[in-house]
Amino acid sequence: MGQLEYDNTAFYYFLIAIVAVYLIPGWYYTIGYVLSAFSNTKGTARSELEKRKEAKMKVNQTGMDKLKNRVFLANVLSLVAFSLLFVYLVVQVMRDSKIVSFDPYEILGIDRGATDKQIKKGYKLKALEFHPDKNIGDEGAAHNFMLVAKAYEALTDDEARENWEKYGNPDGKQSFEMSIGLPTFLMEKDNQTLILLVYLVVMVVVIPSIVWAYYRQSQLYGEGNIMYLTYQNYANLTLRTDRPSVCKLKNFPELLCTAAEFEATLATGKADQEELSAFTKLFAKMNTAKSGGKKKGSEADSSEVLAKPGKWLEAVRERAPPTYWRIYKGNLLLHAHLNRFQILEHAKESKESPRQLSPEWSKSLDGLLTQSPALLSALLAILSENKKYESMLEVMKLSQALCQGVWARGALLRTAPFYQLPHVTADEVSLLVKQFKSLRAAIKHKFDVFASAAKQAEPHLGDDELRTMFMQMGPKDEEKLALDPGLEIKATKSMGDSQRADVASVLEVLPDVDVQVRHFVHDEDFVCERDTVTLEVSLTRHHVGEGGKAPPVHAPYFPSTKVPEEWWVVLKAEGDLRLNQWDVLMEKVVDQSKVVKTEIKFPAPPRAGKYKYTVHVVSSAYLGLDHEVKFEMVVESAAELPEIEDAYDDEDLTEEQALEATFGAGNVDSDVSDDEDDEAEAKGALAAAKARAQKARADGLTEAQAKKKEKRLAAAKGKGRDDGEDAVIVERGDADSSDDSSDGEELD
Repeated sequence: MGQLEYDNTAFYYFLIAIVAVYLIPGWYYTIGYVLSAFSNTKGTARSELEKRKEAKMKVNQTGMDKLKNRVFLANVLSLVAFSLLFVYLVVQVMRDSKIVSFDPYEILGIDRGATDKQIKKGYKLKALEFHPDKNIGDEGAAHNFMLVAKAYEALTDDEARENWEKYGNPDGKQSFEMSIGLPTFLMEKDNQTLILLVYLVVMVVVIPSIVWAYYRQSQLYGEGNIMYLTYQNYANLTLRTDRPSVCKLKNFPELLCTAAEFEATLATGKADQEELSAFTKLFAKMNTAKSGGKKKGSEADSSEVLAKPGKWLEAVRERAPPTYWRIYKGNLLLHAHLNRFQILEHAKESKESPRQLSPEWSKSLDGLLTQSPALLSALLAILSENKKYESMLEVMKLSQALCQGVWARGALLRTAPFYQLPHVTADEVSLLVKQFKSLRAAIKHKFDVFASAAKQAEPHLGDDELRTMFMQMGPKDEEKLALDPGLEIKATKSMGDSQRADVASVLEVLPDVDVQVRHFVHDEDFVCERDTVTLEVSLTRHHVGEGGKAPPVHAPYFPSTKVPEEWWVVLKAEGDLRLNQWDVLMEKVVDQSKVVKTEIKFPAPPRAGKYKYTVHVVSSAYLGLDHEVKFEMVVESAAELPEIEDAYDDEDLTEEQALEATFGAGNVDSDVSDDEDDEAEAKGALAAAKARAQKARADGLTEAQAKKKEKRLAAAKGKGRDDGEDAVIVERGDADSSDDSSDGEELD
């Protein structure tokens, strides 16, 4: 029996497969990246401000500038190294003669049927070519020299030829070789001690250490990859009844910076002292200018640019100074971002150069803003769980303000939404306010002008038809509409052509959204006590074409190139909480389609009567475009519903009576028990009827819901209609709806 041996062949094939999995997509991505760097593709910026942001973030670099990227260069070096390894492995497989059939004619380079003279000649030539004296240190040449000798022997020696013909080798039957996908050095006896030691180190030290490190790190993070310490800080500050002022909008930036994630981002040192002092003095001057000497509690209090640090923060300063300065630095950075327009106006009034952030502070601000959406979502989750309705709306306003770099407070309380347009100053905003009641009116201005002209030509056109025609306008229609004098925006008269084009472009990007709400109970046409009610909120994006997706948010001051257009839907129960048993529910709409529907399920009150609710649809990124819809829900009393007798509850019913109750008297044969087959069938029908009755009682329905279901089924059988169509619907046009005045939608 041959000896068992191992070789590297399968190991080489295994490595080739693993390396190919990395090389193929790696080179595909790299080649595509290089081609895109030298292509003449245009950027995605919708305004000059976005172009500046993209230049700052270096997302539109082309040519060699784009390729001078550390990550890209590291990836290329890695691909080259693995490509060389791939070539080496392929060569090793090709040169591994152990898996190639032994062919003496091919080895000697002669044709089959060659004469003895040709065999000797071929042997001499190959022996000279691979002789060890001519190829000192070349293991491949020595191996080939051995093969040449065996090939010559196989063709000249009768016994060797017989062995080759029987076993494929002139030396006769060889040992059995096995490839197991591992390198041969793992099977060598001399290496067994070392391999065992390495195995023990890996299994006992390395792997447990990795698992322990991962577990320790994972213990720091909770839902949404937010640190538990952050959740704890937010909960401690927002849920304490002795700190109601913390949940005011002006204090939320300070609260946001308590996140443990900012420990490295907001670390302060001696180099930060100058910036800290400069911005503290700047905001103090601005507060003084805004207050005009008025006492706290008057209008000046709501106009302050930087709120006074809370008492809790002063306590932190005494207990942990580094933490205090980290929070204070973050608060200054966020206020510099939120008050950028006020800072410019203050510099203009005081005839000073506007204060700019240093490169280090600018980088810290970008880190703050980048992490803010996830942190605000965590804060909202805490507030929603604890029914902090007003605080939830304040956090949503902060999300809008951080995204747009403008805060609807103080002097900008009612005009802030217009500062989302590019190239506008206080002068342009005052003109916009005079021409339009709200930013939403400015967004719809172009459509209103188009619709007015179209209706003059075709008065029968409806709103849906006009919307379709408006979205399908071609270049000629656009040019014709541009000549309409009603399309002019007075605030852009003093701007250049490119700036006016930017304003028009951004107005087309801003959301033009309609909201409709309806509430219903599935399979019912009215709401009863303790029913599970479904609120359906439908958003229709008129700025999106059929089958299209919402464009990314225009946010030139937010350090991200693609901010999705998302909305929060908040349902608030008005009146006595004891009757509603809940206060506020929230869902987030992330779908970017033209028409989006989302549902919120809530229990109906336990008593009959009329109940009022408010639905807030709040943008996560834009100011002044929120919707508020109010509706009433009538709850019927379960006691007023008619009793429906359950025929299956009487155990004394005969089989025939049970079947009559199930299928009707006209469908039951009176002599059902006369025939054995009919009797078996009747018993089966009876068992099925009783099983259905038991299932109905086990469905978990309340008494009122069970009565309603019986009543609905009876009515459906008599009238042949589908009650599911008669859901209670409240549309925005029919509801008592109003816009959030704090967002600056309605301007006097």
